[in-house]
Parts: sequence; C-alpha cells; structure tokens
Amino acid sequence: MIKKRIIPLMLSQGNVLVKGKKFDDYRVVGKLESLLRIWSDQEVDELMVFDINAINSSENNFLELVKDASENVDFPLTVGGKVKTIEYARQLLQAGADKIAISSQAIENPNLISDLAREFGSQSVVVVADYRRINGEIQLFVNCGQSKTHLNFRKFIQIVQDKGAGELVLQSIDLDGTRIGLDLEILEEINDLISVPLILAGGAGNFAHLRDALAISKVSGVACGSLFYFGDNSPIRARSFLRNAAIEVRKSR
Repeated sequence: MIKKRIIPLMLSQGNVLVKGKKFDDYRVVGKLESLLRIWSDQEVDELMVFDINAINSSENNFLELVKDASENVDFPLTVGGKVKTIEYARQLLQAGADKIAISSQAIENPNLISDLAREFGSQSVVVVADYRRINGEIQLFVNCGQSKTHLNFRKFIQIVQDKGAGELVLQSIDLDGTRIGLDLEILEEINDLISVPLILAGGAGNFAHLRDALAISKVSGVACGSLFYFGDNSPIRARSFLRNAAIEVRKSR
C-alpha cells in the first residue's frame, strides 16, 4: 500500500518565514534554520518551501536558502517561486532541491511544464494551482493570488498532466490559514481527470482534517502551514493519529 504524505509548507519572504491568511496578512513565524531542525527531529518525509518575495527581489538569496536547507536535512525538498526558466530551475536543483514547483507560469506559459519535464524528468515537476470559488465557480489565480485568470479549471488540470507534470498541488485561497478544513469538494470537480499524485493545501486545522483528506484514494498528501506553526500539533502526533485511523504516513527514516 502506498503511504500518504504530510508535508510542512513554508513561505520564504526575505530572510524569514511567514504565514498568512487567504494569501494576505502575512506574519513572521520563524527562520528556516530553526524550523529545519524541528522538521528533521519530527522525521517529516518531505518539505515544501516557496519564495513569495516581491517580483523584483534577488533570486540569489533564495538559492542560498535552498542550498543551506539541503545541507541540513535528509528529506526531499520541493521549492518554487518565480521559476520562469529552465536555467533558474537548474540552479535550484543544483542548490539541492529535489522537485521544482511552478504556479503562475504553469498557467501563463504551460510549455514550461513540458520543458522542465523533458529536461529534468516528470518526477521533478510539481504544478501548484491556486484557486478560489467565485459565485460557485472555481477560478484560477496567479501572482500569489492577486490576479484572476479565465482559464477553465478542468481544462487546466488536463493540460498540466498532458504537459508532463509529475505532481499536482491544489491550494485553496479561500481556506488558506483559516484552519477550518480542506476543500474536499474540489475532488468532485476533477476526480475523473486525476492521473498524477495529488496534494491538497489550504485549511488544515486539526488531525481529523488530515484524516478526512488522506482517506480519499486520489489524495496522496496534504501540505500544511498553520497546523504546525500554531498550537502544539506536530507531524509525529499527526502520524500517530492517522495510524490509529488505519492511514499509514511516510516519514524520513
């Protein structure tokens, strides 16, 4: 049986990590170095780190952050943020990333998905779809949730997979940071389309939310920020809870 994944999700802004609510009102939650030690002690299987600095910020700082992170952990790193070229993706991988995540560019330049897959392999390419519901319709957003697009959601999911993405993250802007539960209804929209590992993000606030999501066969994992930043929740306790619910979760060792 394939084990499910609980993935801490970290947002890098300058030299600090931040967490917001509905892609807004960001507040500092720590520094990468200290949190990496926590995740290593907790034996997390994987970590996501996204650069949400201003568009005109230097890429070099994030490259250094990825390099430092890779040298201090023994679990895979998925990194993203402003990845627009093969060259920058290569630099991130050379810095120690295991997977490259793209979001806005997957919508604005879907050929980048196939270019990355061809160059580095589909297993290294993660597409993050940021979305919210407007008048009952699922709308895709770019630029850290600031700009609405008019691309059909189901069509986009098909494009992502046809272009060679190895994994898909569906991130609800409406639920981000709310801790009221993940958007499980999204599966009703695309369950028949999904053929790659699927990660849900946005809204996880307790272990029951993880259980309800991971019990769904098409869901491979859940990416969490607030769940582990605030309160005394931890990946170790989450794994124990899920094991009692007959859901096995991977860990780094």
